[in-house]
Amino acid sequence: MTNQEVFALIKPMGALTYSTVHGDEVHSRVAGIVAADDGGFYFFSLRNKPFARQLLSTGRVTICGSYTPPCEPNPAYRLRPGYAIRLIGEVREVPEAEVRKKAKNNPSFRKLIEYDYARYPDTITFVLYKGKGEIFDYDFNLEKRDHKLIRTRFSIGGGSFNPAGFKINDNCTG
Repeated sequence: MTNQEVFALIKPMGALTYSTVHGDEVHSRVAGIVAADDGGFYFFSLRNKPFARQLLSTGRVTICGSYTPPCEPNPAYRLRPGYAIRLIGEVREVPEAEVRKKAKNNPSFRKLIEYDYARYPDTITFVLYKGKGEIFDYDFNLEKRDHKLIRTRFSIGGGSFNPAGFKINDNCTG
């Protein structure tokens, strides 16, 4: 999958959970993804926030979100069809000059420059540029298809990923 295809699935989610490591603790918070292109997935913070400091320190992040399309409530179902997405990988700071260059052709970056950078001079943009991801598409009540799960794994920026599913070999059957 391309970054843009994954981003199209992320957009309706709105807020996502971002997790970083600080010392021996995992810290999670909610934020959104501004844009995606061949270079990765872009998001921002303020430089003086613990989130930005942790990203600059470790260079790593995990991003998760889920989406259930709007539908009529059905009390017989505990979980309606939907999907979850997880992105794991390496991040880097995106210099403001690079963000401004992208803003010339991308309204999401333009909004970032015109609103966030203008209002909050401490704004810092990051890109998850290398890693892996997974889409966990579920329909446990078989409303939309004849099987419950579709797992799609993909790489970001040349990262590697483990294929979904089991591998049966002689150790299993021998």
